Amino acid sequence: MIKKLFFPRTKDETVQIDEGNHQLNAILQSVSNGLIILKKDKSITFLNEEAKNLFYNPHEVKYLEDSFEHTIYSSISGTIFTIEDLPFEKIFQGFSIKNFQIKALRPDKAIYFLLCCHPIYDSYGNINSILLNLFDNTDKVEIKQHLADKAAKEKSTLLASIKMKDEFLSVISHEFKTPLTVINSALQMMEIYKEKNQFEKALKYTENIKRNVFRQLRLVNNLLDITKANAKCLKVNKANYDIVFLTRSITQFVLIYANQKGVNLVFDTKIESYFMEMDEEKFERILLNLLSNAIKFTPQDKNIFVKLYKESNHIYIAVKDEGIGIPRDKQNFIFQRFGQVDSSLSRCAEGTGIGLSLVKLLIKQLGGKITLVSQETKGSTFTISLPLSKTVELPENSSTEELSHRLVQIMKIEFSDIYLP
Repeated sequence: MIKKLFFPRTKDETVQIDEGNHQLNAILQSVSNGLIILKKDKSITFLNEEAKNLFYNPHEVKYLEDSFEHTIYSSISGTIFTIEDLPFEKIFQGFSIKNFQIKALRPDKAIYFLLCCHPIYDSYGNINSILLNLFDNTDKVEIKQHLADKAAKEKSTLLASIKMKDEFLSVISHEFKTPLTVINSALQMMEIYKEKNQFEKALKYTENIKRNVFRQLRLVNNLLDITKANAKCLKVNKANYDIVFLTRSITQFVLIYANQKGVNLVFDTKIESYFMEMDEEKFERILLNLLSNAIKFTPQDKNIFVKLYKESNHIYIAVKDEGIGIPRDKQNFIFQRFGQVDSSLSRCAEGTGIGLSLVKLLIKQLGGKITLVSQETKGSTFTISLPLSKTVELPENSSTEELSHRLVQIMKIEFSDIYLP
């Protein structure tokens, strides 16, 4: 057997070796990935600074299994690893492992890293330890997961939107078809009575025709205005108007519809008059739409309150009813373009579910906001807030006669889906 001969090192050789060791240690400590040298008994003989960042309590980790006390190691899919599941035995057999993905769930955070393992041989060619090379992959995994979650959410939103639009098309088709059917039936009856020279009976059907024409016109106007608002093509014509006069006048004109249905309508304000910048026509449509909904869904002998008040730099108009109310999980949904609370509501009132969407868009055009507080079976309160701003022009106000004529025309359209005895 040939024995290896060893010769003592000179002082210069010892200095060179020490300098080389220091340089090697500096390199190992400065690399951006974690480096660990592991003996066969799983004891750790070297741990660079980056590797320490991957452990929860690195100063307590003398053996690799020590890290399992506070950290759960698993695959990306969630399969939990024990220390025996890690590929170290293969390394001690001479194999190398690349890009073994591990998730480390620590008490403070989760870390994802890629593990590469290589055997380390001694001067006799025996494997006495292994080098663990760990690449922190947390940012990439989280970004990938975020993109996957975002894509899934967008897909879900898209599918919900498609479903909502399909349902809307079904409802809107019914809304177009119903008035046309009524009009067609009325015309057929008028033709029959005309042939029999019974003109008085024929004329009775004109009101049905008018009401359903207004229903069609209301639907078309709402659809066009929503499209214009979303395309930012809806014109706003602002001037100074008396908000108190407008609100009181609109409420008084609606009173006839409320009374005929047996609903009490009350207007309340402590402000006599207040001129502010606004679009008169859009404000009328907003308030009439809210009052129309309140009357439709408020039972007989119940109340509707319209309250106007001023706080800070805003005017508030609250429309409160004692109607059927809106479920909490549907309260945001009703302001969406195709949102309907419940198709079963059509049993007590007609509607396409686009009125409140348009109201919200019109209020936004005026620089305001709308909020809702509602409780099932107790009623709902829609509150409009409008900023107090004025133009440089002199205050304006429609004459009572002019306003009355316009409101009559608008109300024929806005209240066309309310059937009164």
